[in-house]
Amino acid sequence: MGAVTITDMAQLCQYSCRHVIFLLNLHLSHIVIMFIFDASTLILIAKTEILDPFLRDVGLDVAIPLEVEKECCSVKKSLDALMIRKALDESRIRVVAVKNRKLVTKIQEDFGLGRGEAEAIVLVLAEKAR
Repeated sequence: MGAVTITDMAQLCQYSCRHVIFLLNLHLSHIVIMFIFDASTLILIAKTEILDPFLRDVGLDVAIPLEVEKECCSVKKSLDALMIRKALDESRIRVVAVKNRKLVTKIQEDFGLGRGEAEAIVLVLAEKAR
């Protein structure tokens, strides 16, 4: 068996995303849902070059907490950071400020997570409450 290339992984991810999106539209069309990413997931999606097709085809809101934006875009100017910044600038990904700072700190301490991951969890909880 040969080595799996990034291109192979990207094609598999694109194929999988299309099917997940179809199933979400088919089975959950009456439920409003959104995707909330942490930095590592968003960076990997960008690195495998499926960010643009995903955002184009998903048909749902995509959001990240403010800390995730900082982690993805503020320091480095790599290709993945530029792709994410472009999606943010085009409003294809929405940045949401997390209000419950106490819960973010508690989740960080209880589970040993970084600030971006903890903010993503708190954002999920806040969006679910709506």
